[in-house]
Amino acid sequence: MRWRFVLKKLLDDRVVGAVIVVAVLASVLVLYEGKAVADPDLEPGLASDAGALLAMRGSFEGDASLNWEADTPIAIWDGVRISGSPKRVTRLSLRRRFSGGSVSPRLGDLARLAQLDLRSNGLKGEIPPEIGNLAGLTHIYFNDNMLTGAIPRGIGDLSNLTHLYLHDNMLTGTIPRELGNLEGLTNLWLRNNRLTGTIPAELGGLSNLERVRLSHGNELTGCVPAGLAEAPNTDLDRLGLETCGDP
Repeated sequence: MRWRFVLKKLLDDRVVGAVIVVAVLASVLVLYEGKAVADPDLEPGLASDAGALLAMRGSFEGDASLNWEADTPIAIWDGVRISGSPKRVTRLSLRRRFSGGSVSPRLGDLARLAQLDLRSNGLKGEIPPEIGNLAGLTHIYFNDNMLTGAIPRGIGDLSNLTHLYLHDNMLTGTIPRELGNLEGLTNLWLRNNRLTGTIPAELGGLSNLERVRLSHGNELTGCVPAGLAEAPNTDLDRLGLETCGDP
């Protein structure tokens, strides 16, 4: 029967796939021989990334489940993705992994990081200004924590940034006008914080914005820049502010 053949083929493929995964993992362990980086002299950048992550680990509360260890290959560290040539850490995804802690300034040492996800971890304290060092960042997910302090102005230097999620924290101060430099930004989520002051006119020039969330908890004043109001999906009407230039 054809269906029996298909079923057998799927089972065989699943077994073969499992064997391949085990073989690859075994080869990784042999290559690294009990080290985070196989040859730090040949991969100094990756070794630097490993050192930064090991230093960061202590800033997270409830990190016992992480397998970040000096004798464990960085290629299989939880939430860490390495890629490129030479290999570097390009993604850090640790959603809902911790019970508190803070964001370490050592984060700024991950020079090739493109995607950063630390949402929903109960993190406290300020966003370190060193985040402005990460020129390759495209995605920042810091939402659903308990972060305080101001939004670092250095975020405005991240020219590759497309997604900025800082909502549902306790951030204070004003919205930095430097965010208007993020020409590729498509998603700007700052709602449910404690931000005050006016919405910078520079945000009106972000023509690629698709989703904007600034309401809930923030006490913004003045008017909404006309260009910002034209974004296709916003909550700006809930701010109760007029559009700049309206009679």
